[in-house]
Amino acid sequence: MFSRFFIDRPIFAAVLSIFIVIAGLAAMRNLPIAQYPEIAPPVVTVTANYPGASAGVIEQTVAAPLENQINGVEHMIYMSSTSTSNGQVQIRVTFDIGTDIDQATVNINNRVRQAEPRPVELGEWHGEAWIVTAGLASGDRVIVDGVMKIGPGSPVAVAELQPRETDPAKNGTPKAESRAPVVAQK
Repeated sequence: MFSRFFIDRPIFAAVLSIFIVIAGLAAMRNLPIAQYPEIAPPVVTVTANYPGASAGVIEQTVAAPLENQINGVEHMIYMSSTSTSNGQVQIRVTFDIGTDIDQATVNINNRVRQAEPRPVELGEWHGEAWIVTAGLASGDRVIVDGVMKIGPGSPVAVAELQPRETDPAKNGTPKAESRAPVVAQK
């Protein structure tokens, strides 16, 4: 019965519909932005440059260490990365709806700082490799740059070293450490 009234009066129904739309638009202007629902999850983008590197090199030497550090940050849903042939990588980290974007940015920044380069001290040349004496922990990913005959992305391994000298006062006990990370090989 109620619908019959509007079916019999189509002009009245159209005018009433237009009036409701105009009233909704006017009310929307007064609605504070905080009342709008969040429909897109927050995203933090990390950009890194490695000039002259190919997409494959930057993916292995820059994107992979950053992704390993960023993975597992609080409220993260997923992460995607894009490496380009001009030496740029972009990592997009998407968070749960309602996550504070400022806190998420701080968390990502803290994780990225853990992946930044830190200086290492090279000791003696042992066979065909330099020995790292400080600044490197077991399992760290190493990118060597600026050392003659060693290029970026050189392999890193932990090698057993034979002690060169023994201490006769200690019944042949080695003076040198028997394990040390090898930074790069020729």
